[in-house]
Amino acid sequence: MLAGADYDSNRPEYCFHLHHARHAIGIMVSIIANEGREWGGINFPNNGAIGNLPRNAIVEGLCIVDRRGITPIVVGDLPKPLLGLTLHTLNWQELTVDAVLTGDKALLYQALLACPYVHDMEAARKIMNDLLIAHAEFMPQFKK
Repeated sequence: MLAGADYDSNRPEYCFHLHHARHAIGIMVSIIANEGREWGGINFPNNGAIGNLPRNAIVEGLCIVDRRGITPIVVGDLPKPLLGLTLHTLNWQELTVDAVLTGDKALLYQALLACPYVHDMEAARKIMNDLLIAHAEFMPQFKK
């Protein structure tokens, strides 16, 4: 099967992209060959695979891949410490998507404030302004 190489921080940047290509090809082979192989790192609609997360949340986890496609492995409920962090992340991602779809700068600012990597209001405002300037061509909905 197509296996990825061990992590090596000295590898050139382009090699990291090869891992994703190998992963995708391996999944396709599993479908075509009806392998019924377990794959990790697959994103899918939750639909109850993680019991205490919203069913419509996109989650990443283990799946069985065969001719039927991708079947998520049900893992049950997340422990409370992980649940809190995961719900926070889902909220932050949902705010970000809503902001981008509506072009609402106030909502984008709220999304940045919810981001665990942004530590103060001034940083959030600067990141937002820099982002909107740098990517204005790709985000015309924010020009209103």
